[in-house]
Amino acid sequence: MPRIIIGISGMPASRKSLFAQKLTDLGYEHVILSSILRRRMKDEDKHNLSQAYWRESIAIRREAGNDILAKIAWEDLEKSSVERAVIDGIRCLPELIFLQKSADVFYLVAIQASMSARHKRLMSWPNGYYAGKSERIAELEARELKLGAGNVIALCDEIIFVPDIAADSLDKYFVEKASEVNQTVNALLANASMEVKLQRYAYFALLWQKIEAD
Repeated sequence: MPRIIIGISGMPASRKSLFAQKLTDLGYEHVILSSILRRRMKDEDKHNLSQAYWRESIAIRREAGNDILAKIAWEDLEKSSVERAVIDGIRCLPELIFLQKSADVFYLVAIQASMSARHKRLMSWPNGYYAGKSERIAELEARELKLGAGNVIALCDEIIFVPDIAADSLDKYFVEKASEVNQTVNALLANASMEVKLQRYAYFALLWQKIEAD
């Protein structure tokens, strides 16, 4: 059973997966929640990934609940007997709640890049879908915020700010940050408290109830 889960949240193009890759070098299994959606997509949908991902994201949550992607990821990790994993792309509070309840140690990291840096990166993506298309970028970010990405980022255990530096320097920066996060979760595991875990779970569940009530 997975004992340590490092969750990663952040807005699109904030370099979440680059940071996650540095954790894989430290022995973590890398799971991207959006890749679960790809399994459900029809071949023709893959030509317009942005729209298709959004449709599938809404459809699967309506069918099976807002935490379904986290549940599927957890089941996959259990089958492969993984003890440490980084789950990339946590977008809503129910996903956070499920992982907090399930793992011995759950540690949430938000990757925070400036809006200008994120938009610049989106516009330079190889497929050109966002190139010069501010409306498409706004649609993408609005979808993330509707799902609850902002709430998840607000509840993170640690924020890693992405500096505007050269690619090789950013790579080294993330290596250092990944090492620091790994040390932190190792310390948390050594001093794991069921009481603290349940307190965090109860608070997140209560918070979700309050959000839904409004």
